[in-house]
Amino acid sequence: MSQSFRETQHRKLQLEEALRSSIQLLSYIQMLSLARCITFTYFKSISHENYDGYIGPFCTVGAFAKLGNGCQLYPGSHIFGCTELGDRCVLMTGAIVGEDIPGRTVIGCNNKIGHHAVVGIRCQDMKYKPGDECFLDIGDNNDIREHSSVHRSSKSSDVTAIGDNNLIMGSCHIAHDCKIGNNNIFANNTLLAGHVVVEDYVHTGGTTAVHQFCHVGSFSFVAAGSMVLPFFICVCQYALIILFGT
Repeated sequence: MSQSFRETQHRKLQLEEALRSSIQLLSYIQMLSLARCITFTYFKSISHENYDGYIGPFCTVGAFAKLGNGCQLYPGSHIFGCTELGDRCVLMTGAIVGEDIPGRTVIGCNNKIGHHAVVGIRCQDMKYKPGDECFLDIGDNNDIREHSSVHRSSKSSDVTAIGDNNLIMGSCHIAHDCKIGNNNIFANNTLLAGHVVVEDYVHTGGTTAVHQFCHVGSFSFVAAGSMVLPFFICVCQYALIILFGT
């Protein structure tokens, strides 16, 4: 066998090996790109020695979700979209946070999302256009109880915002573009329409309804069963309270 033939065969083997390596590298890159778009559902509880949190069985964590240290996801809770959870947040069974739409949901530290609460999803407003970015920012130490809903903003130039240390009891609703301050207590079935502003230390009784664009000042107390509407002040026997708006 001539020297030139052996050299030709050697070069051929080198080219084949380089081709196989290139194909393997391309496949690996494609796999990484695909993995970034995958939403993971965990069928068993997950824990790790370097992470002091807990992800229960049948939880879903989206590809772009970020969890802080010590977060607790109880069985059947779900995180979607571009969502950030701060440290030591708790999602109870059935809670849903975020949605796979443009924009983001950012939740601070030490927040608790109750059973079957829905936080950071698309708003219920006709001016929202599919594909628009929408935003929700929540501070620290909030307790959002079971079956409550908090929606993202209706447009990219606004944000739904909740401050710190708020108690939002069961079945409350905070609509798009609302601005909630600190240390408020919303009793069960309190309903805030879009663009409502609630300052600090406000207490609403059960089944309170607040009309869109109203502004409730600090230290206000709104009796159970009240309706808060713009431009008027009125109190009647059945606790219909109409407060001034902006």
